[in-house]
Amino acid sequence: MKRLVEFPLQEGGSIIVQIDEPEVSGTVRAARGDVIEKARENLEDALNRVIPATKSVVTQLKSIRPDEIDSRGNAAKNWIV
Repeated sequence: MKRLVEFPLQEGGSIIVQIDEPEVSGTVRAARGDVIEKARENLEDALNRVIPATKSVVTQLKSIRPDEIDSRGNAAKNWIV
């Protein structure tokens, strides 16, 4: 299910974001056409909540260096489990 959410910006204006949610069974809220929901917080505050987790993921991914890079620029990582 796709939703449109409008986030206000700190400097004024707003941005509309499409959010893809998994399909759920049971009762689902119905709407006519595309309805734009208003976010409860501005975009900057919403992003500030996920920045620590994002930084952690990026740090972890940067620590995984490829074992080799071929002449076409393709990286390969050999995993031993």
